[in-house]
Amino acid sequence: MSVWHLLDHEGRDLVRQQPKCGDVQWRRGMAWALQQAMGLVWYYAATNPVMSRWGQRQPTL
Repeated sequence: MSVWHLLDHEGRDLVRQQPKCGDVQWRRGMAWALQQAMGLVWYYAATNPVMSRWGQRQPTL
């Protein structure tokens, strides 16, 4: 999950090659990060706009 939150596309590709995780594990991490990002957008919209915008920039595939 942290790979999806912290790295860009190239960084994620490098990490994915190292542990040689399968598609199921990789997509599970992506879905978990996306779920968290969706919560950030609305929860922090008024109290922490920077965090809200961070949730909006989460990558997908």
